[in-house]
Amino acid sequence: MYTLYILSLLCAFVTFSECKYPPGPIYPHRPIYPIQPVYPDHCPGVCYIACPNGNIHDRNGCPICRCRPDECTLPRKIGPCRASIPRYYFNFVTKRCELFFWGGCQPNKNNFETIYDCQGYCGYAERRYPYPYVKRTY
Repeated sequence: MYTLYILSLLCAFVTFSECKYPPGPIYPHRPIYPIQPVYPDHCPGVCYIACPNGNIHDRNGCPICRCRPDECTLPRKIGPCRASIPRYYFNFVTKRCELFFWGGCQPNKNNFETIYDCQGYCGYAERRYPYPYVKRTY
């Protein structure tokens, strides 16, 4: 309880300054506190995901989180053609990028040439959920 009080005091006195980081959607190595701060938008290292504009910003106005794009919630689509092209899609149930064999035509937007493209666009299992106020570690 004492730790909660100290953290809430620290959060209350954080001041805003000019952004010190280059623009970008994700800063992957931020600590997270196991409690909800009094001023969640002002506390460094705490990620609260709310998706109206796609980003949440740290105390310096820098984006620290990005909401998962809608394309990442689409199911895999093999398509009507008969090719067997290895591709990756983001499985929204398992929260992982998974291999599938695409037919070669009529893809949806959840179709990536490499696992790195899929992970870079949709994320990893432990990142970025499109639900309000889900706390995540980076």
